[in-house]
Amino acid sequence: MASTFTDGSKVASTVQARAGVDLTAVYGTYEVAVQVVVNDVYQMVKIPKNATVLEVINAMDDMDGGAASVHDVGDGTTTGRFISGSTIAQGGGVVRLGQGITGAAAADCLNYTYTAEDTIDIKFTTAPASTGTGTMNLAVIYTMNS
Repeated sequence: MASTFTDGSKVASTVQARAGVDLTAVYGTYEVAVQVVVNDVYQMVKIPKNATVLEVINAMDDMDGGAASVHDVGDGTTTGRFISGSTIAQGGGVVRLGQGITGAAAADCLNYTYTAEDTIDIKFTTAPASTGTGTMNLAVIYTMNS
């Protein structure tokens, strides 16, 4: 049975650029101790209203031991808004904003602005073949619009 998991996100740092543009980096990590199943959603970081996402970086352990695991990075409205069809949990690695995004979805991926508070999530669209456990990390860099 698919589940939704919430992890308390942490503000990693705030950088104030010289041009007066405020950037915030938010980082979430989740230690998966129970086998992931298809449609599991991990709410990794909170995003405030009026935030414009500039970068998303997803690092995953080898959670598969095979070649089955596929996941998306998005939100409650569009599960694959920022990263779609990632297979990095099959062997471990890092992917960034836009991986797997094509066509009209690219407009939603780049510089997306939230009109309400939300979370950026990892959703497994195909469950790992074996272990299904390990560490998931997600970093999001955004700026605030008034």
